[in-house]
Amino acid sequence: MQMKQLIDTFPQEFGLRGFPGKRFRINPRASYYSFDSGAQMVLDVLTSGGWVNFCREGEKQLRGEMVA
Repeated sequence: MQMKQLIDTFPQEFGLRGFPGKRFRINPRASYYSFDSGAQMVLDVLTSGGWVNFCREGEKQLRGEMVA
């Protein structure tokens, strides 16, 4: 599966368990596939100044931390 197809399986915006009230999205331009680690999604967080880069997370770990 290509990165774009994988990213399309996620919601456009979502919350993360450890950050109540914050909104996140996957940055498709910064996300990539690593042969060692698999799909690596780079997340942006919504701030008062707009979307800013937040962290990088693997697919399985991200799905486990997502909330509505």
